Amino acid sequence: MIENMIVSVPSTLIEPHHLPQHIYDSTLPWSHGTLKQRVEEFEKRMIQEALEKHKSLRKAAAILGVDHSTLVKKLKRWQLN
Repeated sequence: MIENMIVSVPSTLIEPHHLPQHIYDSTLPWSHGTLKQRVEEFEKRMIQEALEKHKSLRKAAAILGVDHSTLVKKLKRWQLN
């Protein structure tokens, strides 16, 4: 990963936002937001990743283990497409 960062980051300084998301997220402080807010953010990220991988809402819902209608409701509530 370090070699990849050295090659792929255009600046001479590698900052936390250059790190892969799963590592960068673990460096964020726990103090911002309530548990409910943090769970919702995690849920949004999981859904967005599933939708990027599986272009179909039904496939993404199946992969996430939720009903298609649940996924549609969440996307509407968050105003995501």
